[in-house]
Formats: sequence, C-alpha cells, structure tokens
Amino acid sequence: MILKKFVDREKELKFLEKRYGSNGFEFIILYGRRRVGKTRLVWEFMKKRPGLYFMARKERMKLELRRISEKFSKEIRYVNPRTWDEFFSELAKESESKRFILAIDEFSYWVESDPNFLTTLQSIIDEKLSKTNLMIIATGSLIGTMESLLSYKNPLYGRRTGDWKLEPLPFWVVHDFLPRYSIKDLIRMYGLTGGIPLYLESMDSSLSWLENMKNTVFSKGHILYSDGYRLLADELREPYTYLNILLAINEGATKLAEISSKSGIPVTNLPKYLKTLEHMRVLAREYPVFKEKKKTTKALWKVNDNYMRFWLSFVYPYADEIDLGTYDFQRFKVQYNQYLGLVFEEISRQYLVELMKRGKLPSIRIGRWWHKDKEIDMVGIPKEGPVVFGEAKWKDDLDARVMAESLYERIKYVPYDGEYEMWLFGKGFKKKVRKYEGVKVKCVDLRGIERMIRKK
Repeated sequence: MILKKFVDREKELKFLEKRYGSNGFEFIILYGRRRVGKTRLVWEFMKKRPGLYFMARKERMKLELRRISEKFSKEIRYVNPRTWDEFFSELAKESESKRFILAIDEFSYWVESDPNFLTTLQSIIDEKLSKTNLMIIATGSLIGTMESLLSYKNPLYGRRTGDWKLEPLPFWVVHDFLPRYSIKDLIRMYGLTGGIPLYLESMDSSLSWLENMKNTVFSKGHILYSDGYRLLADELREPYTYLNILLAINEGATKLAEISSKSGIPVTNLPKYLKTLEHMRVLAREYPVFKEKKKTTKALWKVNDNYMRFWLSFVYPYADEIDLGTYDFQRFKVQYNQYLGLVFEEISRQYLVELMKRGKLPSIRIGRWWHKDKEIDMVGIPKEGPVVFGEAKWKDDLDARVMAESLYERIKYVPYDGEYEMWLFGKGFKKKVRKYEGVKVKCVDLRGIERMIRKK
C-alpha cells in the first residue's frame, strides 16, 4: 500500500536534502520499525532527482547483483557487471558529473544474507566511491542489524556520513489522515495505530472508529490482523518465546521474577530476550525520574508500541472468536475505554513535548515517578525553573481541585523540595483551578488538545 498523502517528516527530508547538497560522497543509514514510512520518505526525497531505487531481497548476493544490474539497465543505461566491484564502478561513472542517488531498501537483508558483503563494500567505498558524487541511502527494518552498522567493529564504520532512526509519527498528525474525526475518535485510533503511517492509511475517514477497526485489525487477512506476529517472526528465530514474554508484560508483569513466572522462561535466560525486544523498541525499560539508571533496581518493563499493545490485548487472545465472527464488540468497547487511560497519558506527555518544541515551555526531561504504592503519571525536569508534575485521567466532569489535592499529597513523597507546578489532563473538567496550596495549576482538556492540533 502506498500513502496517498505524504505527511510530516519535515526534519527527515531536511536532513536528507542537507546531505544531498554536500560536496562529495554520502553514505546514509536510515532505519526504523516496519511500516514506519522509510520507503515513502525515500521516494518523496528522490522525486525529480537522478537516481535508482532498489528493494533488496533475502536472496544470494549473486542473484541480487543480477537483479540490481537489470534494473539499472532498464532505468539508467545498459550494464553487465560480473562483480559488485564492476557494478559500483558503473555507479561511479554515473556520478562523475552530477549527484546520483542509489537507494537500497531493506539493506539489512543483504547484511543478513552475506556478512562478508560489508567488507567488500568497505573496500569499494575506499577505492572507488569516496571521491565521487554518489549518494547511497541504505534503509532497513531489522533494527538490531542496522544499528550494528554504526558499531566501531563494523567494516563500514567511518564510511557512513549520516544516520537517522525513523520514529512513528506523533499524535498531532493523526488528524491529517483522518480529518473528519473528533478529538475523541483520533485518540481512539491513535491507541491502535500508534502513529504508524501505513496503519493510519488503512483507515477510512468516512467510517466510524469502530467500523474502521472491524475492517482492519479485526478482519482476518488484513495486515493489521497479523502484523503483531509478523513483526516478531521476520526478525527473531524464536517468535513464540518472545510473544509469551510480551503477553506476560502486557498482562501486568513488569519485573524479572514476574515476567519469568508468567512466561515460563527461566529468570536466568530472560535478560537476553528482553534486551533483544528493547533493541527492537517493542519493549522499553522505565526508570523513576530523580533516580540514576545505574544506581536503581526499580526499572519496570513495558510494551512500548501502541499497535503491539493493542494487538496483544484485543486481537491475539481472541483470534478464534474473530475468525468465527463471534467477537463481542460490546465487551471490547467497554474494555477499550478503560485501556485508553494509558494512551491518554502518553498523549499528555506528548502535549508537554510539543509545548517545548513551540517554545512555550522550557526544555524538560519527561518521565514517570513511583515508589511503593505512590505513582505520578508524568514529571518534567527542566535544566532550570520549576519542575512539572502531571496527572492524566481519561474521564469527563473532573474536579480539578480533587485531582490537585491527590497529586499534591503524592508529590510530598518525591525526593525533591524545589519549585514546581501541576498540570492536570482530562477529557473535561466540571471545575478548574489555577492554584492549589499556592502551587500553580494548569488544566488541559480535550478542547485544549484539539487547539494544539489546529495550531500545528
């Protein structure tokens, strides 16, 4: 599926354009999660620029050389190289008098197929390409493999001239895909898609949020129905082992002993699996703010991908019901409304980040804080100035004074005694306050979040 509309990615395009405008050889590493929009970004960048786009496969490199040579012959000029050295010699000729782009999509497949290819490419860059106007863009979805290219031990170390990890789109651009949706429905869809362009492009703005979900993630054969498993199976040798770990964490196991007990994996073997999932950005470790990572044992594991969290919660456990057409959507609507509490927390943190980007809030480091039975949804720590303590509730008719009182009492347990302010987020407030016990209070409801979208 190709995006009908290219959305956001201004920073990424500017990065590529800057490297394109340099004088000399460029080798760019562009990587990120499957479906995040790497291919679409490259196509947008290559518009009206001389170059060759090539999608790599998990084939023997001899066959890949034939495929890329045939495409070059068809689109640029005839070549018949017998080796990779000869092929890149032809590319060097093509870039003698002008800038020429070679985009190799899913370059990580080549790395996996033949690790020795990197040594060959290193030699070719040093001997033939380093003095040319060639720009190579190598993309990949196998994050661990792509990040290995950045390592000091990798043959290509020192040859790359830039790298960029493509992240999912922020909540603020979901409206560009679903312009007819209300703010509540945008949040509901973000809870499923998590800002992945391909998933958002699957939705029809003329349908309700529930109809869209029924047609996609709850429809056998659709990419959203099966992509949770595909994300694991395409990169990992033991997908079901990793799936069991994710299910355990998604069901509330956040510490090693708990995860081991629920997944059935010995606690001594668990760290290597967790590290791999963290490397893929499917999992994340959270540390309470005000604690140094190396000095605390209070880290908690969480599923770090909205789509994966949704799939683990509402699709995989009910696959038989979905296939038979007996899935209980009334039950789902009730459960999903409860589930959206965590999604709303994430969006509230993004709201603070967006204020920083727009210069309306000092630069702050945002995280969570917890200790025993006390927890605070968000804490923003600036280099100087008041700390931000925040609370988010996916509820209507909130009493801001009651929320402020609860948050104020929990802040007393935080190892911090400086100046601070409180930010309260909710669907709507029946009563707002500007101060509590002398502390500045900011209330943000869905109308405030909607204004942020309109001012984007």
